Amino acid sequence: MKLIESWKQSAQLLVPESFKSFILVTVKATIDIYAEMNKPHATKSNWMLAGIVAFLIILSNVIKKLYWFWLEPLVLNGMQFGLFFILVLALRASVDMKDAAYFKKYVHRFWFLFILTIAIGLTPIFAIPFLLMIYTFFLLFSFDSQGSLHDYIHALRNAGIMVLYNFPVCFAIELIRWLVGLIFNKFIIFSIGSWGGLTLAAIVYLIFVPMIVALYTNLYIKLFHNQPEWYVRH
Repeated sequence: MKLIESWKQSAQLLVPESFKSFILVTVKATIDIYAEMNKPHATKSNWMLAGIVAFLIILSNVIKKLYWFWLEPLVLNGMQFGLFFILVLALRASVDMKDAAYFKKYVHRFWFLFILTIAIGLTPIFAIPFLLMIYTFFLLFSFDSQGSLHDYIHALRNAGIMVLYNFPVCFAIELIRWLVGLIFNKFIIFSIGSWGGLTLAAIVYLIFVPMIVALYTNLYIKLFHNQPEWYVRH
């Protein structure tokens, strides 16, 4: 009975007016990320960016010439989920100023999750529906903890409960993510077939990954705000 009542409550988020508001907030969050990426950077950052671009162009052509095609998906997935982790940190609700010190602090504290995110991303497991959503919720719950093993277990439990008890709206968001993913994959296939393909793929990631992360993080914020008593330990 509790499950059915929760489904009815979460389905209210799919009412046109509520859903429109959710999508507008998601679009704004995505645009804010684009704006942040487009800000002028320090000279050191510009040189680092130029070095990364040059490295990816060279690596793309080395892979093609040496037929190391097994390396390509590893590099692509490593880039995608490394960026994914950083964007979850960037888009989570926090009173902290999200400057370089913020990212350094959280990557240092949750270095295990950073490595785990990339490692899992190297496998095809996130192609299973809802797993990426559950994992994103897990990260968000974890970032609000001290990072102990017990905290991780509690975060995973909360992530599962959040999806299970809000399945109707989670299903709708997962469907949107799937549609975005179809377009995303077409661009990736085009990119890796081009000269300097890994560099183009990185640009595609910078365009599409923020959309997916914004969808999940805004859904998390909305559901947590509506049901805090289910997730907060007393």
